[in-house]
Amino acid sequence: MISLGKTFTSDLNGDGDFTWEDRYGIACTDSFVQALFYGAGLSVTEKDEEDLVKFNDLSDRTDGALKKIMEIYTTKGYALNGNQTKEPGLNHAQTADKAIVDGRAFFQATLIEAMIRSRGAETAIGILPIPKYEESQQSYTSMINPNAVAVLLGVAITAQDIERTGIITEALMSKSYFGVRDAYFNAVLQHKLLRDEESFEMLDYILANRVAPDIGYIFSYGNLLQNIVTACTNGSGNFASIYQAANKPAMTKIEEHISIMSGLK
Repeated sequence: MISLGKTFTSDLNGDGDFTWEDRYGIACTDSFVQALFYGAGLSVTEKDEEDLVKFNDLSDRTDGALKKIMEIYTTKGYALNGNQTKEPGLNHAQTADKAIVDGRAFFQATLIEAMIRSRGAETAIGILPIPKYEESQQSYTSMINPNAVAVLLGVAITAQDIERTGIITEALMSKSYFGVRDAYFNAVLQHKLLRDEESFEMLDYILANRVAPDIGYIFSYGNLLQNIVTACTNGSGNFASIYQAANKPAMTKIEEHISIMSGLK
């Protein structure tokens, strides 16, 4: 991805500086860091030998993957990060969207639902999964963005029949998954937005190889991922210090959550 994108990069106005008007290898936002993190097979937490959550320390492989992610953001002219370089009148996501539609980016890192915003592009646009970090990884895994799709259903404390509520909720989710989901992906994405057979195949591959963020992302253990995003996008990159600072508060929160869950009947 990096080598291909670099061939496309160009200072179009020749002013020696890269602004929203120039041409980039990839258009993205800060959140692409998280997608690459999980695409590399990394996670904030994992299960120990007792099937309990534990904090993942920084390994050599993790450090190497994070430095490669940082390279994407800090190589001059390679990434148009909408959080740092906005087109006037547009927000961070719109800046990245417009770059791909206008042909000023070779790649765009975005959500599947955002494909509808590139419908007006004159250039044919296909889709690919999140890239691997290493060739040895078994598959290309694409992160499910919980900020875009996660919804919590509140149940009143006065509810008389919790089991009935659960059954109804499960039935609604089933209808959504097997009905609305198929209609959206098959009717809207495949037949209205995607323009080639290869993209149809890629969509199926992405859906079959999705990965949900681990509990460490959901509960922001040690603010690890937030600090990784900052380090990768601004180039500070002292990942050893970030992990060291996150370890104690993360473990405290993990122990607290294990204690709460152990007390549930």
